[in-house]
Amino acid sequence: MKKTLITLLAIPTLMMGTLALADGKHKGDDCQGPRGDKHGKFDKKGDRGEPGERMIERMSKRLDLSKEQQDSLADLFKDRAEQRQAMMDKTRTLHETLRDLDSTSDTYNQDLQSAKELAASLAVEKIDERASMKADIAKILTPEQLDKFEDAMKHKGERGERGKGPRPEQPMS
Repeated sequence: MKKTLITLLAIPTLMMGTLALADGKHKGDDCQGPRGDKHGKFDKKGDRGEPGERMIERMSKRLDLSKEQQDSLADLFKDRAEQRQAMMDKTRTLHETLRDLDSTSDTYNQDLQSAKELAASLAVEKIDERASMKADIAKILTPEQLDKFEDAMKHKGERGERGKGPRPEQPMS
């Protein structure tokens, strides 16, 4: 009976201790990411700072941007943030439209065609926005900086979906 009682008391105690250690591991975590930035620096959606702030910091380090270039990029990113939000709203609308399609409805084919047209126009708009952004960045950077920037973007694309994974020149560890 004593052994059973001790065992029954020990199991929850060990579980609580394990959970406390696992939970405490991440609190106040000061580890740095691969780019030197702190994980969780912008945890809350409202605490992200100015649009493009982190990108400007990284670009400044890599491309040796002047103060004027940094200010120009900050203005550009701030202007584009509103456009990006509008694009996200349109994408959300498209997803809702697709989710709400009713294959048993009499107007299914018309609704499907409207969704296709919305998706196509959104895709074209995204391509135009990306090309416009690239052109505006090219106006701000020097030719040497632009070469470095484009090279970095090319390598980013080689790293896999959404820039995750090791860089091609780095072996996987």
